[in-house]
Amino acid sequence: MATVNVNRATDTLSSSSFAKSAVLIVGGSLAAQLATSYLRENVYDVQVRGGDAVYALTAAFLTLAALPATYSRPLSLGMGATSVRVLLADFDIV
Repeated sequence: MATVNVNRATDTLSSSSFAKSAVLIVGGSLAAQLATSYLRENVYDVQVRGGDAVYALTAAFLTLAALPATYSRPLSLGMGATSVRVLLADFDIV
């Protein structure tokens, strides 16, 4: 039977590593939106349904290639989540 461990949940939510990961993931999502706007307007506008997800994935790839893993993995996770959200929205799933 599963039990609820409030102390463990509180400790996790208040830990600095959890906060850092959350901030980096949200920052990656915001960076993907900025990259999408910039790349669509200044580089190439993909005219395919769901094509805007390519911009977020490109930003995630470049982030993984350029930054240390400590920062690039959570940033890229946020960027990947943004690309999935774009796909779901473009195909009218959400």
